[in-house]
Amino acid sequence: IAEHWYDYIMSGRGRTAYQWLSEFDDELQTRPRLITAAALISAFTGHTVRAQEYARAAERADYQGAVIDGTSTYESSVAVMRGAIAADGPVSALADARRAAAVEPLDSPWRPAIAAMVGAYSSYTGQNDRVAHQLLLEGADAATGPPEVSAYALGTLSLLHAWRNDVESALHYAHQAIERIDETNVGGLLLYGLPYAVAARFPHGDDTLPERRRLFRNAEQAEQMASKSTPFDSMVLRTAMAETALEMGDHERARTYGQRALANLAVMEEGGVVTDRLDTVIRRMNATSPGASAQNTSTRSLLSPRELQVLALLETGETLEDIGRRLYVSRNTVKTYTARIYRKLDVSDRNDAVNAARRLGLLGDLSPVGDTSSR
Repeated sequence: IAEHWYDYIMSGRGRTAYQWLSEFDDELQTRPRLITAAALISAFTGHTVRAQEYARAAERADYQGAVIDGTSTYESSVAVMRGAIAADGPVSALADARRAAAVEPLDSPWRPAIAAMVGAYSSYTGQNDRVAHQLLLEGADAATGPPEVSAYALGTLSLLHAWRNDVESALHYAHQAIERIDETNVGGLLLYGLPYAVAARFPHGDDTLPERRRLFRNAEQAEQMASKSTPFDSMVLRTAMAETALEMGDHERARTYGQRALANLAVMEEGGVVTDRLDTVIRRMNATSPGASAQNTSTRSLLSPRELQVLALLETGETLEDIGRRLYVSRNTVKTYTARIYRKLDVSDRNDAVNAARRLGLLGDLSPVGDTSSR
């Protein structure tokens, strides 16, 4: 499992591998070489709590022996795992990807994937566009790396060019990515929805609205793989889909995916420049949808990701001390967040805050940190 986890996920056998892991769950904590694979398999199959548990165990492990997943050291294996999951957002994921890049030799089989991650997260954090673009092209080179990585890098390039309003380049990379996905049958993973969302955004040649809707449905199929285990990847795709839905005049879908992206943002420390894109989508939706639904997304936007986390936990009835333990912060810090929530919702106590949040739909797609429903 540790050696072939990547193949299992890419071939659609991730859930089978997860079932194998569950057969000897008690032993995983003592097997460092397997724990990183367990975290990745759990994350990409939507098992949020297990993914978090395994990731923390991998980070705590002190292992200096040989690894069998193709990376050069255990440190690099953990860094690749953290970068791929990106649980806290693109800034920390970029640091993890750069750590792996510093450790892995130039002939490592992981170099294309690491280059693609560094390029993507550099762009998503507003870093040097030229360097990021070059790294994504390195990851997109099918001659040097797996086709799955190539499809991911091309899809990311298509989105970044769409955000620059470079329609020609956006469509060029989108169609290249779609061809790679079709050739290698690597669909079914979350970010493989990006090129379909971009291709559906712009009318091109003989593309009709029905054809654009067909492309968008492919993006929707990939979006079904979104989970709280990979919040940043989910946020990126859902933001792109909300933008495309607006361009297609489908305001209902735009609102659906915009709200889901906000829910992903709520469980991360930050969302990089994707947050700005999402804010723009929300403003456009509010401009065309007056009333309660506009108030919903506007109020969500006023609450920070951490405040949304605390809000979800306030609903559970837990004490401020318990909430602090879940979020690894002090009671006073939770008290400060709670006071901000009250002020922004214009309420004076917990019950009123929860009732206001329910009325505004702020709790719909949020689950408390440590929620075990995904087991």
